[in-house]
Amino acid sequence: MLSFSLLLLLTTLPYSSQNEDPAIMVLATILDLSSMYKSTLSQLNDYCSQLSETTINHPAPPSNSQIQVDISIIYKSGTPASFEPSLPNCRDVKFTLQPPKSELPAERVIRLAHLRDIGRNSIQNDALSYKAIALIDLDVASLPSPASVSSSILTISQNKYDVLCAHGYENKPSPWGQYCFYDAYCTQFLDNTWPYTKLNTGSYLNFYLHRMFNNITNQADVENVFGVKYCFGGMAMYSPDLFSVDAVKACSYNLDKQKEPVLDKLSYTKEGNTCEHSVLQECLRHWKSTAQLPFKIGIATKMILKRDGGETVFLGDKIFLSLLLLYVVLVYGRRAAWKVVAVYSVFLVTENYTAGYYLYWVLLLAEFLNRCFRQAGREKTVPDDKDSKV
Repeated sequence: MLSFSLLLLLTTLPYSSQNEDPAIMVLATILDLSSMYKSTLSQLNDYCSQLSETTINHPAPPSNSQIQVDISIIYKSGTPASFEPSLPNCRDVKFTLQPPKSELPAERVIRLAHLRDIGRNSIQNDALSYKAIALIDLDVASLPSPASVSSSILTISQNKYDVLCAHGYENKPSPWGQYCFYDAYCTQFLDNTWPYTKLNTGSYLNFYLHRMFNNITNQADVENVFGVKYCFGGMAMYSPDLFSVDAVKACSYNLDKQKEPVLDKLSYTKEGNTCEHSVLQECLRHWKSTAQLPFKIGIATKMILKRDGGETVFLGDKIFLSLLLLYVVLVYGRRAAWKVVAVYSVFLVTENYTAGYYLYWVLLLAEFLNRCFRQAGREKTVPDDKDSKV
C-alpha cells in the first residue's frame, strides 16, 4: 500500500486585515513521488474541488466562506514537475525535499513518527490561527465527505471535542454486514479495551470488527461522535491548541521522547510497539490534565472513510462458515452438524475467534485420522484371497 500521510490545516485568516476565504494546508510525507498512484492524485484533486464548493460558517464576516486548499508534499525522491499538473483544483502545491537519509530513523514506524513531528513542528507558530488541524493518510479508497468534514470542524471549534477521528472501514462482506472497522491498532476504548489484541491474525475471522463498526455508529452521542481513548481511522482532526508552540514542546509522536506518566498509560504489543497516534494523544491528554483541562477524543461516525479499494466478495468469513457447514453436514451428518455449529456459535458470541478457528481444524484432523484408522481396521478384517480358497 502507498505509505504517506497528510496534514490538513483549516485556517481562519484575520478578518481585520484580509477578507480571504479560509484555506486548508495539506502537508504530505512520502518517500518516492513515483510511487503515488494516479488514482490517489485524482482523488486528492477531487477532494480539493469538493471542499472548495462547500462553505463553513464563521462568527465574523465573511459569514459563509469557501474553503480553499493548499498542498505541501515532503518527499525523498522523484520529479515534482510531473505531478503538479495532476492537482489543478488545489490552490497551491509545493514540494519539499526530505531531510537526508542519515538524519532519519531506519525503522518505518519511528521514521513516520519523525516525519509527522516535522510537519507538526513546521506549523506550531501559526497553529492558533487555524480553525482545525487534521492528519490524513491518503492511501485510501475514499475520503470523508466535505459535509462531514465541515461538521467536524464546527464541533471542534465549539470545544466539544479536542480530537475527532474518521469512522474508517474496509469493505469485507459478512453475516454482520460489509463494513469492517479499520484501524484497530490505533483505537482504544474508554474502558481500555484494545481491539487489536482481539484480532485473530491466523484467519479471516473479522466478525468482531464488523460488529464494532455497527456498535460505534449506533452508540454515538448527539454530536454523532463515539467517545474513545485513542483513534485515527485514516484521518484525525485536532483542536489548533494541540499543535501550538507549547503543545509541540510538550508532546511528540515519538515514543522515545515520552516520560513515565505517558508510557505507563499506553498499551503495547509483545514486541513493545504501539501506534504513534496513541503516543501523541496520550501525551496531549497528560499535557492538558496538568492544567486541569478536559481532553475528549471521539470517532465522528458521519466522517466515514473507506480504507481499501477492492471488494472482498465471498472471501474470508463467508468462505470459512460455508466450508464449515458443508463439512459438518457431509461428514458428521445433520445431527452432529448442528452440535458443531452450536458450539462454534458460542465461540462467536464470546468473541473467542481463535478458539473457534482451531476447533474447525481440530475436528477436520480428528475426522481424517478416524477415517484412516477405520480404513486400516477394515483392511485387517478382510481375508486374503489365498486364505479364502483354503
